[in-house]
Amino acid sequence: MGWFGPFDLPPGLVGRWCAIEASGPGPAGEAHALIAFDRCSGGRIHLHHAGGAWRGLGVVPAEQVWLGVMGTQPEAVTVTLRPIAPWRAAWRLLRRHGVSPGLLRNPRGVLARLAVHADEPAGYALWCSLFDVWTPGTLVHQARLRPGLLVLHRDAPAALAATLASIAAQTWPVAHVVAGADWREAAASLGTPYVGILQAGEILPSHAIGLVAQQLERLGEPALACAEADALSAAGKREAPVFRPTPGLALMLSGTQTQGLWVTRAQLLADPTLDGNGAEALRLGLWLRHQAAARIPFVLSHRRPDAEAAPSAALQAVAMAHLRDAGLPWHVDAGRVMRNDAPWPKVTLLIPSTLRAAHAADCLRAVLSGTEYPDLEVLVGVAQPGSLGPDQQRLAESLGPRVRVLHVACEHFNFAAAINRLAGQAQSDLLCLLNDDVRPIDAGWLQRLALWLDDPGVGVAGPRLLYPDGTIQHGGVLMGLGGVCNHMNRGRSPGAAGGPGRGLLAQDVSAVTGACLLTRTALFNRLGGLDEGYPRDFNDVDFCLRVRRAGQRVIYDGSTAMHHLEGVTYHAAAAATGIPAEAARMRRDWAASIRADPFHSPNLALNPGREWDLAFPPRVLD
Repeated sequence: MGWFGPFDLPPGLVGRWCAIEASGPGPAGEAHALIAFDRCSGGRIHLHHAGGAWRGLGVVPAEQVWLGVMGTQPEAVTVTLRPIAPWRAAWRLLRRHGVSPGLLRNPRGVLARLAVHADEPAGYALWCSLFDVWTPGTLVHQARLRPGLLVLHRDAPAALAATLASIAAQTWPVAHVVAGADWREAAASLGTPYVGILQAGEILPSHAIGLVAQQLERLGEPALACAEADALSAAGKREAPVFRPTPGLALMLSGTQTQGLWVTRAQLLADPTLDGNGAEALRLGLWLRHQAAARIPFVLSHRRPDAEAAPSAALQAVAMAHLRDAGLPWHVDAGRVMRNDAPWPKVTLLIPSTLRAAHAADCLRAVLSGTEYPDLEVLVGVAQPGSLGPDQQRLAESLGPRVRVLHVACEHFNFAAAINRLAGQAQSDLLCLLNDDVRPIDAGWLQRLALWLDDPGVGVAGPRLLYPDGTIQHGGVLMGLGGVCNHMNRGRSPGAAGGPGRGLLAQDVSAVTGACLLTRTALFNRLGGLDEGYPRDFNDVDFCLRVRRAGQRVIYDGSTAMHHLEGVTYHAAAAATGIPAEAARMRRDWAASIRADPFHSPNLALNPGREWDLAFPPRVLD
């Protein structure tokens, strides 16, 4: 990867759609080019070759750009950005993707839905040819940390033969054993400090063991580590990469993260309670006992179509045994965590509102009538300089006796200040921050969120939020997305969210939106509430990051959905940068979090709307 720049942009381009042109990378097929606004973590726009130059289209979130070139390297390049009207950008996207021009009556809506296709990134085959090529000379041979391999097998002889052939083809010889349910004695016979766990049908590239040894040293010799994986088609073509986040309890309980090469310290396999019903059950049991695994950010296994899969009952049994041992009032049903009968803690809804917008009364009433929770308090805070006007007072009275409406004196509306004042009046164990433009879809939404707070290691939980048309508005907050942070899966249909369905699962994230955020009252008070220096943007993200810094986890529950009436518009710069002063403070205070979100693979992109696309190049190589 060669970088050119930075190129300083003319004033006035930040936040605007621009047509981008670069010359110098060479003819199509010899190079692949992209524009980057931050080489480490910011948004990237892929360029396609057309008319003798490399061209692209996108929103500019920063005042400088770099040009990245993969392949044939030129001696010099030029980059030109020209502002373009939103309707013209929509027109170009419509032409490129064959959508009816009649949609131009709503160019913002077009951009909301087509922005995810604006840059047409290259496919997985090109990504592999550029970033997944290894030779013995590129690896440091660590014989001391070279793991042995435990291959678990039931009844798939062709799959097993393929796995064993890939082990024999390793650049460095590796000890291995094949076993079934009696794997403990076999694993102990390896005599290696680490053991890699494979299922018959999982294939290793020839460099896998050398790279694992190198990475174990780089990661500080962790107790448990997991690598990235992909699949092989029936024709042997690599496809469907699974680039995983740092594993967390909620996602591991779903049973979706247990495939691919995992490496463990050999002594951990001596645990007599580990389930031996296949590699996936063994990996899940190891993770649940240690609640941590280092992530090796390279593809080190390929799954054949005939690879043996874990019986769902085996994974469920492992999960249920862990929940019983941990004393959590949960059970797992088809990968979804459910709550047993147990007393519910009291919750206070904290709802800042002007009590002026037409939707506010409807949403507040929908929350009151559409929430089933046994012990609920509702506080509405009106943040403004003077007392409530007659219309506001009438609306407040119409909400009924279940709602306390409080005046929060402040010169300008400040979401953080309103929440903090309301929290000071709450008399409950849990606080739920809630916008006045959010309404329930399922009456059990609050119970679904509150169950995660049964876990003493969880400090915050938030749901999936949907626009009125059913597309996703919030799927968790990803640090670094677009430059600072942004919502994952924005504008996507629920079924297309998060690669292998992650948008619909519960999982650890760096932050969730304050439009609906449940937390512990004691934790909120201990951390000083929301930072009022973020009056509009980022106060929720800042709070979640402080929660994580305090040792508590943040859970996004994709199985719980609510409607959010935020306008369905696409303005990437506003979403990525917010108020400039607040964005600058976020970059200063949370630079490390922005640079590397642990719950997003460095092999995946950080462009708003394209966060599940491949990263060109992977940030692990920067």
